Amino acid sequence: MDMQSSVSARAEDTVLLHRLGVGRHEEGFGLVEVLIAVVILAFGLLALAGVSLSTAHQTRGAAYDTDQAMAAQEIMDAMAQNYAGVAVGSSDTTVTVAGRSYTVSRTVSQAATKLKSVQLVVTGATGVTPDTFVTRLHAPVSLPTP
Repeated sequence: MDMQSSVSARAEDTVLLHRLGVGRHEEGFGLVEVLIAVVILAFGLLALAGVSLSTAHQTRGAAYDTDQAMAAQEIMDAMAQNYAGVAVGSSDTTVTVAGRSYTVSRTVSQAATKLKSVQLVVTGATGVTPDTFVTRLHAPVSLPTP
């Protein structure tokens, strides 16, 4: 192989490599690449904001549910302490838990001779689903003295 064909073969190889992008020294990012990265980042931040809002909403709902359960428990404890004073029928009362007022509608029926069935419906803040609690009250039993 002579010198001329060797130089020309090298030149052809160099041209081919440049066409394939080998040997170029590109630095940095192109405008399209940066734009795609910004769009992906924006979608990620929007998703994160959505999850954060959903979590805050669920936490607030759980706090209301807990307060409604505490209001019902307060009424049930008072009724359990005074079985004889629990009248059969319906009534409404207001209970304040954690600075929020709840309306408790109770319905008491005589289920058996010494058993009363109680249904409490606790209604609180606007937009919060009322919770219903059902329990039974047993008449106190006196234990025989030894």
